[in-house]
Amino acid sequence: IKVQNILDTDFFTGTLTLEQIQEIGKVPVYKAWKPLSEGYQRDENQRRIDEIRDRVYDNPESLDILVDAVNLNIRVPDAAAHIEPVQKSASDYGDFFTFKYIDSYGPAFIVDGQHRIKGALAAFEKARADGDNEVFNKLAGTRINISLTLTDDVYKEAYIFYLINKYAKAVPPDGAHRLIVEGHNNQNVNFRNEVIKLGTMSKDEIMAANIADRMAHQSNVWKSRIRDFNDSGAGKISIKALTKMLKPTFGVVKETLKTSGSKLDP
Repeated sequence: IKVQNILDTDFFTGTLTLEQIQEIGKVPVYKAWKPLSEGYQRDENQRRIDEIRDRVYDNPESLDILVDAVNLNIRVPDAAAHIEPVQKSASDYGDFFTFKYIDSYGPAFIVDGQHRIKGALAAFEKARADGDNEVFNKLAGTRINISLTLTDDVYKEAYIFYLINKYAKAVPPDGAHRLIVEGHNNQNVNFRNEVIKLGTMSKDEIMAANIADRMAHQSNVWKSRIRDFNDSGAGKISIKALTKMLKPTFGVVKETLKTSGSKLDP
């Protein structure tokens, strides 16, 4: 069912079985120092997954942990060409549509709900390993409520993740930092608005963040001492903290260059 258009993207609601999500679902986890096109979500929390697994396994008929929809995105160019109304005369919001998935579309990226899905799948695999066919069959055919988008714009996909988490469970500070900096640098209008219109970060902070990134990649002194989102390493300074440290110095240099008539190299 086509339910709404947000960010110039149609949102659909529907269902998939847990087994189908296992086959095509993928969580786009952020890897330190990699672009958002390769992932943007926090690392999984194994404790949460185990808790959900046990809850699902103990009550497979309820699956109450999945009371909310799981958000999926399939990165399909020209999405309108791949989704059709059931009745040609009924193609508005609230009407029914069909979408035929094929392998060449690639994964259904789990934009929101990774721990719930991974926990349910862990229960599914536990039932398989234990030979508990009753629980296994119940979970395999269990239908999961999904919210589906079809956009090949990874920054729009990441922004949807950002909005869901910003106004629900907070995005980790380092994660929000990385999302906004990368989205802004890639000229994504939504992330740019977070900086320009909403003031989530200032332009000076963006510039300071880019300097911090250059230090992390190019400085022989600093590149082993900076920690990115989802990065590990005791004793390292986070990229967000370094950005805050650099911002006042950047401001002084910018004003000095401005006073002398020199241009600031972006």
